[in-house]
This record gives sequence, structure tokens and C-alpha cells, in this order.
Amino acid sequence: MKKIFEKIKYDLIPNNSKVGIALSGGADSVFLLFAILAVAKEKNLEVIGINLDHSIRENSKADSDFVKELCKTQGVMCKFKKVQAKEFSSINKMSLEEGARDLRYEFFNELKNSGVVDIIAIGHHMNDNVETILLNIFKGASLTGVSGIAEKHNGFIRPMMEVERCEIEEYVRGNNIDFVTDESNFSCDYERNYIRNEVIPCIEKKFPQMKKSITNFAKLAKRDDEYLNAQAEKIVKIKGNPYIMLSDMDQEPIATRGVKIAMKMLGVEKNIYGVNYKDVLNLAKNMENGSRVDIVSNISCYRDYDRITFQKRTDSNNIIEIPLNIGNYELGNAKIAIKTQEKFEIIANSTYLDFDKLPKNAIIRFRRIGDVFQRTKGTVSLKEYFIDKKIPARTRDNILVVASGSEIFAVIGYECGVKCFIDSGTSNIVSITVDNADTQE
Repeated sequence: MKKIFEKIKYDLIPNNSKVGIALSGGADSVFLLFAILAVAKEKNLEVIGINLDHSIRENSKADSDFVKELCKTQGVMCKFKKVQAKEFSSINKMSLEEGARDLRYEFFNELKNSGVVDIIAIGHHMNDNVETILLNIFKGASLTGVSGIAEKHNGFIRPMMEVERCEIEEYVRGNNIDFVTDESNFSCDYERNYIRNEVIPCIEKKFPQMKKSITNFAKLAKRDDEYLNAQAEKIVKIKGNPYIMLSDMDQEPIATRGVKIAMKMLGVEKNIYGVNYKDVLNLAKNMENGSRVDIVSNISCYRDYDRITFQKRTDSNNIIEIPLNIGNYELGNAKIAIKTQEKFEIIANSTYLDFDKLPKNAIIRFRRIGDVFQRTKGTVSLKEYFIDKKIPARTRDNILVVASGSEIFAVIGYECGVKCFIDSGTSNIVSITVDNADTQE
């Protein structure tokens, strides 16, 4: 138990913090409250109890009442919330365990994001970690899944990860500390409880040290997983959208992690399955340039010449235009700034034109069928220009042009046409800058 007090005092909680403690009323969470209170004065901590009534059991209110009274007797503020976990899980097509967990962490994050607490301490211990690892293995987890529960991550701390449940219960009983027992823990209807009550005791008969062995295995898995993730972060680039070069897709353990990182950049972290990774790898290895696969949460992946690009799908209509006037505008997802300039400068995603050489009816718009562009190399169709510049097919509809009828005077962010070049006689320079343009290196 000395390890727990040392972690709380020296490693996991900064001085002067507002520490929330997830309190179910069970032995583990109650012990954690007393352990943190033991150093609260010395570290100048503000301790706040957090309790969520999931409304799953008939006597859940009694457990919450116990927590409220415990906080009161210890002089600790208690933040309480009641939710309907069964209804939430049903609506969102989750297991009850998954739904209850999502609701808990939603409440925790509300308190963190609003500044009520800086850190939230959770009473997970070695048994919880072992149960999680086994459950993940049985469900076909990756190396990340068998790395176990993190001791410290995103403002959550778990000081008791190296201590077994029996040690905690022995301590609270030996010190006459009251706690409540959740009788649903004994029901094997829940997957975790089945592992806890049936699987682990059976294994321990043959391998008494199994919890410590699995804990050590998880540490090794986490070490390797962190290394592979660090390598994967190096291959994911972003310019407009995340992308991975085809040359970096050869090593599957790193490539699949790269896919996960790219998805996270687009706001997708859940419900990514093995088939999604296989589809992206197949796109990289076997499909032609311009090919696309649609994966979860409105994300599409494209094979763009030498790379795989990740992009959110949109139903927005790009057939819109604005007049070429000084000011700030928006077209589709692009923000456009049109300004007069005293001199020509090179700025990313900007194009400089001789304003006096443009026709009065010039507009800014997206490409259209029949567009032609006069370059120094001669007049070409806009499609031929895009191919020559190796601009990915999926981005072409998002590139803005300066046009009059079907004649293109500039491809914004790429090239100015010969008819509006800036020269020694130019007296009226205009710059067009596009922010968040979908461009490629």
C-alpha cells in the first residue's frame, strides 16, 4: 500500500490541484478518497467527490446516498449526476457496460472541461487491469488493447494499478472504513464479471501469479506499442488533409497505426475495425490512381498519385461564384481574402494578378466543363493543366480559379495566366489568398 501513497504524493498529482475522485462507494474508491485526503493538506489539494447514479440497480440510490454522506463527513464537496444507462445504451446500440462507461466519462469530462476539477482519480487496480486485458484478448484486441489501462492519461490518474483488490479490501476492513458492495459484481451476466468470477479463479488454480504476470506482459506490450506509434506519427503528414505516402505503407504494423492517427486528425477515434484498415492497405497496394474507398464516419480515402489521402465526405454544392472585388469571402469550405498590394510577394496559397488586365466580369469560382487556361507554354484545358501539375482528381473540384466565361486567368494558389501577369507597367496589384485550401505538396 506504500506504493499508492508515494504515487499520490510524488508522481501523479501536482501541488495546488483540484482533484476529483470517482466514488462508487466501493472499497477501492473509498480507499482512494482516504489516500488522497491523507496528503491533501500537505499538497494544498482541493478534493471533490464525483458520483454518477446509472439507474441500473434498484438500490443504486442508496449507494449514491452513502457517497454523499461520506463526502459530507469528510468535508468534501460532492458532484452528483443521475443518468439512465439502460435507455442510453439501447438508443446508441451499445452493451450496457459500454453505455455506462460512456456516460461516466462524459460526466468526468464535463467537470474537467468546465474547470471544476483539474484531475480525476479513478480507483482502478491490478484486478481491473487484468480483467480488461483478458476481455480485450478474447475480443481480438490489437497490441494497444493488451497494453492495459493507462496509469495516467488525459487528466485521469489511477494510483492503484500495481495493487490487487484483496490488498485494498484488507486495508479498509483493517482500518474500519465503511464501504458498500455492488451486488451486480457477482452476476456473470456481464462479460467482465464472468472473467472476474469464473475465468480468473480457474486460471489462478494452475498459475497463482497470473495477475502479476499479465500485468508485466501489459507493460512490455505498452512499451512496444508506444514505439510503433511513434514511428507511425512520422509517416502521417497534413496539408489540407492528412495523408500517408505510398512508400510508407509497406510496413503494415506502422501503416495501420498511421491510418488510425490520420482518422483521429479528422475527429474519428471509435468504431474503426480491421476491415477498414484492410481496405486502406488494399487501396495503397492494389488500386489505381484516383481510386477511393469509403470508411467509417463519413471518411473517404483516395489514392492520389504517390499518397493515400484521408478526407471527410461532404454533400456541399460547389457550383457557386463571387465577383472579383476587394474583401473577404467564403466559397464552400474555403475562406478567400482579396486585397490590393503595393508589391509582389510569394505567400503560400496566394496568387498575384495585374487587376487592370482582367475583364470587368471576372469572377472567382470552381472549375467547370470546357474551361481553358492560357499559360506561358500555350493554351490547355484546365483538366490537362491539373494532370500536368499532378493535382489529385479528388481535389480538383475544390480548387478556385479566376475566370471570365470559360477562360481561366489564374488557378489560385498555383499559377497566374499570361494575360494578367505582373510586369514593369503594372500599377494595380491584387492578391487572392485562400485559407484552408485543399492543396497538396
